[in-house]
Order: sequence, then structure tokens, then C-alpha cells
Amino acid sequence: MTYHRRMPKSIGNIFELALESIDQGVVIYDHDLNVLAFNNRALDILELPPAQLSIGDSFSKWVRLAADQGSYGGQGTADERFEKRMAIARSFAPYRVCQPRYNGRIVEVIGKPLADIGYVTTYTDITERVLAERTTQQSQQRFRDFAEMGSDWFWEMGPDLTFTYHSRRYFEITGFRPEDKIGTSRTRYVAPDMIDSEKDKWAAHMADLAARRPFRNFEYEFVAHDGRSILARITGTPIFGPSGEFLGYRGIGTDITDIMKSAKALRQTEEQFRAFIDNLPSFINLKDKDGRYLIINRKYTEIFGFNQQGVVGKVIS
Repeated sequence: MTYHRRMPKSIGNIFELALESIDQGVVIYDHDLNVLAFNNRALDILELPPAQLSIGDSFSKWVRLAADQGSYGGQGTADERFEKRMAIARSFAPYRVCQPRYNGRIVEVIGKPLADIGYVTTYTDITERVLAERTTQQSQQRFRDFAEMGSDWFWEMGPDLTFTYHSRRYFEITGFRPEDKIGTSRTRYVAPDMIDSEKDKWAAHMADLAARRPFRNFEYEFVAHDGRSILARITGTPIFGPSGEFLGYRGIGTDITDIMKSAKALRQTEEQFRAFIDNLPSFINLKDKDGRYLIINRKYTEIFGFNQQGVVGKVIS
């Protein structure tokens, strides 16, 4: 059995179909700067009138129409823009530029010489992509601004649970440099005896990380660049890609060293006060402005038979 393959009438038909099927505008001209081919997408992107353009036109006609309507960056007069663009066309050199147009569109123009033919220029409307990139950059800058202004710091880890990012505040607090921390794990600057003394807490934290669970208010102590001990409280959430792959963790950290020192000092003061009044021979009590008991000493309990828990919060009646 013989099979007959159906072929298009001409290679020209294939070329025309291919040219019209792509989303980029295309203009091809020869070494005499005469237009050999173009597609309708080029006219659409450049907003040029189809009735005024045809195969065989000088490319300068295209440039003149575009320059007169404000293309080529909109800088200078139409004549200046025309001459600048034509100088590029005559050079037949590779060319790439993003051109803002008068109507707000942003067009990427790429030109390449074609051996033995001339030159091809492609036009791509990249307005949405550029606007999306600008929005992303603005969001990232906004995040960085807030991150640098806060008293807390932001951090990120990769899938291997080593740090990939710390905001500037972290380095201000700890004295570390980015190169000291990037690529290290959280335990890098935690003394082994600190982990050994809190094995259960660290084991629970590592289990959260292994299970890719979010965690809140994990507190630990580490050694700063200058040897100081810093107490930190961190909260983190796992990050996953669009296919569910684990990408790491992102979170926030707080230096609670001064807070914990103040709390410890307060506890010590309270303990000292309690020891002082418990050793006085007189019975003593403290009440708030509404007459509710706050504290009674040991002598008070011995005389009246009440204990601290039974009295606190009650009035004398």
C-alpha cells in the first residue's frame, strides 16, 4: 500500500501561517532596508495603520509612523527619535531594548541580523510582566522596610534547615555578619550544655521541624559574636512549593534577654521580700485599695490558721 502525504502549496504558505500564529510582532527587512515580511501582531503592538503599510515598503516608513505617534521612549522630538532608530536599523547590529510607549504599553524590541537576508525585529508586549515585577519588587521592598524598622528580626531556612536569610536587626543585636549565619543551623551557636540541660524542650522542637509543623514561642539561649548570652524567642511556619515540596521555614525572632533578666530580678526581689516578712515576729498582711488580701506572712497563718492561697483575693468579711 502506498501512502501519499498532503503538502501545502508552497513554503511561503507555511511561513505565513507560522508568522501569524506567534504572539510576537515580527518585521523582516533586507539589506536595503525594504520590508520583506511582517505579521499582524506587529501592527497590533505598534498600533500602526494596516492600510498604510505593505510588503516592499522602506522600513523607514514604519519608523516614521512610530516616531510621529510618540514611540521609541518618547524622549526628544519625533525627528530625533526617528534618526536614532534608523541609525540602529542601518547598523544591522544585534539590538535589545524595552521601550515605554505613549499609551503606557511596554514593548521589548529584539533585533538580529539574518545571514544573506537582512534583519529581523521582534516586538513583545511585556506590560503585564513588567507591572507584575514592579508590584513584586514594591512588596519585597515594603517587607524589607518593615523588617528593618522593627525591634524583632525575620529569618528563613532552606529545606536542609540551615539559614538562608536574617534581617538586619538580627545582626545589630548579635554582632554576627551574614556570612557567619548563612548556611548554618540554629544550634551552631548554642552551647552543647545548654541543649543537654533542656533535652526534652529541644527534642520537642526538633520533632516539630522534622514533621514540618509550625511552632510558636520556642525559647533558647545562644552565644553572640562577642561572647554574650542572648535569650531568643522564635516562631516559625513551614514553606511549601506549588507541588507540596518542602522549601524550608520562615519566621520571626525576638531578643528577650532583658525581659527575662527583669523577670528574674523581680522574682528574686519577691523571694527576698517574702523571706523578710516571714521571719518577722509580727503578723503582717497586705491588701489592695478594695481591701482584698494580697499577701500574708507566716506569723499570720500561725495565729489565724489561714494559708496564703485561702486568703488572697478575699476581703476580711
